[in-house]
Amino acid sequence: MTSTLSVRRSKIMAYGGLSTPLAMIGYPIAIWLIPFYSEVTKFQLALLADLLLIARFTDVITDPLIGQWGDITKTRFGRRKPWIVLGVPLMLYSVYKLFIPGEDVTVAYFLIWIMLMYLGSTVIGIPYGAWGAEISPDYHQRSRVVSGREAFVLIGLLISALIPLGVEVSGNNISISEGLSRTFSAIFFFQDFSSSNQMREILGYMGLGIIFILPLFAAIAIWKVPDPMPKIEKKIPLKQGLKYAMENPLLVRILAIIFLVI
Repeated sequence: MTSTLSVRRSKIMAYGGLSTPLAMIGYPIAIWLIPFYSEVTKFQLALLADLLLIARFTDVITDPLIGQWGDITKTRFGRRKPWIVLGVPLMLYSVYKLFIPGEDVTVAYFLIWIMLMYLGSTVIGIPYGAWGAEISPDYHQRSRVVSGREAFVLIGLLISALIPLGVEVSGNNISISEGLSRTFSAIFFFQDFSSSNQMREILGYMGLGIIFILPLFAAIAIWKVPDPMPKIEKKIPLKQGLKYAMENPLLVRILAIIFLVI
């Protein structure tokens, strides 16, 4: 039975599309960024791991702050949209500096821009996730919204995985099957492309792809999807909120999975 509060599919797609460029950012950081800075800039892997840990640790501070500030934001455009508008240019410039660096790259350069990239991801991602839960008050409609968003996450990951394949096939004049084999090796066995001087090119194309579609998909979401302000504002104390969470076994499972993944 269709809910009377049904969210239109076009609205779900407009909202979910923004998760595509956000997913595209996570893949190269996990697979390509660290090997590139290690092999091309000659940074030690241990040093890069420490810097990445420091940058990632800043989320412990920024995530709850952005979440709280987003909840108390009041504008005629809504609570979530202003933060996404603020985060997009920060994310774009950080991705450009990280993915398309010059020849002279220092440790401070890497640390600053990876921290700003994570900050931009937080400024966009935290309000974006909360926004999806507010599009409809109906439980099943919210499930549809989140399912649509996760489908676009898979599309973003697929695009990121196909970019190295395209570079391999076009740059080395090899067959698609051989390119697929090399891409598979890079993803699962960390094959080194630096000997063929392609890591810089792969990261460059990934960065340009993100730079192109992030503002486009953000604009579509902001234009097409409402950002409703809550009719009733109620602040729940932390202790009471944790109690509510523990009483929901499905939520506990989800939180446990997120904790293990992070």
